[in-house]
Amino acid sequence: MREEDAYLAGPPVSKEQLMAAWKFVHSNKMSDPFRKPVTVKEAPDYFTVIKAPMDLGTIKKRIDQSVLLFSLKSDI
Repeated sequence: MREEDAYLAGPPVSKEQLMAAWKFVHSNKMSDPFRKPVTVKEAPDYFTVIKAPMDLGTIKKRIDQSVLLFSLKSDI
């Protein structure tokens, strides 16, 4: 890791901490539009504008599969 990127790593975070954060965000009434992937039918130009789409369902799958934390940080 480059020294100038060290701040991105942050302190270690457990799977339990990630799930607690995910549950907190998912339970918010304002999170509904972010709970599942956007489809082309819902927003035809979405994938032209958004180059790296992410949603709470995909984030949960990655947490469940123990995807490395630094991958999740780039998705959020």
